[in-house]
Amino acid sequence: MMRRYIYSALALGIASTGLSASDVDNYLWNESISWVSARVQETDGFKVTTEVDGSGWISGYMWSDSIGWIELSSGGTGPFANNSLENWGVNISTTGEVSGYAWNEQIGWIEFSSEYGSPAVSTTDGSFTGYAWNEQIGWISFENSNPTYQLATDAYPIEDPGDGGSGSGSGGSGSGSGGSGSGDGGSGDGGSGSQTPMGTPQEWLDFWGVTEYYDAGDGVYAWQKYIMDVPPIFPGNALQIHDHMFTPNGFELMTFVTSPYRIYTLQRRSDLMEGDWVDVEGQVDVPGTGFPTFFLDANPSSPMFYRLVVEVPEGGI
Repeated sequence: MMRRYIYSALALGIASTGLSASDVDNYLWNESISWVSARVQETDGFKVTTEVDGSGWISGYMWSDSIGWIELSSGGTGPFANNSLENWGVNISTTGEVSGYAWNEQIGWIEFSSEYGSPAVSTTDGSFTGYAWNEQIGWISFENSNPTYQLATDAYPIEDPGDGGSGSGSGGSGSGSGGSGSGDGGSGDGGSGSQTPMGTPQEWLDFWGVTEYYDAGDGVYAWQKYIMDVPPIFPGNALQIHDHMFTPNGFELMTFVTSPYRIYTLQRRSDLMEGDWVDVEGQVDVPGTGFPTFFLDANPSSPMFYRLVVEVPEGGI
């Protein structure tokens, strides 16, 4: 059976005036400092990592034009103890409550607490609600109806490992690269040898000396990297949409190197959070090349969001 991994490397919003970051899921608001961007970037963006039980943590950075970088953890892997200057950050409970601390050089500690704003993330759709608090600038809001914005992440929902595995990802969308993915891989991939619960060949795991849920530090599990056909021991090598542009032929998206042993499908929908993803005509089961690869939507509309699906083809290519 062919295995599918839906990888939201980058969700792009096409507006009538060109490309723009989506206000729906990329920004927070504060009355004193205005917009705070939780942009998608592999090295310095807003990132949510999840465990199988639904818990997780937030790492990386957010950006404000008024106060600069907001650090979301002291570094390393969560959950964070928040008991010293060497171990602090933002945690997510199994039921979605968000707690902990972020730091900014200009305003100091930003607190995420049930006592101050009840911040939370929905384990159903990844949308954030509530507020964070800072003594200098007050409330930082995750959502609003007018103007419309709501911070969100593609790390949720998490599927039962027995039915397709958990997902992890970075929040938000935007016109930058990065992001992690959320998977629905099934069991079995046409490969030879013994199979593990997520269908990863045991020989492949033994070769790299890892288990299926090994994480090199980028929030992407080894079983997911097997489907992407990248080494599981290196961080930051997950499938990414690297660039995008309007051309006379339509709207083009370029990935980093694709695998000649995998096939790829470009999908789109008009709302980032709701609706069915639809295959883009002519961009279904496209073989990888071993080089950066262009995908084309010849009939783009406004607005539109995109994601890339990578699969292990049955019987190989």
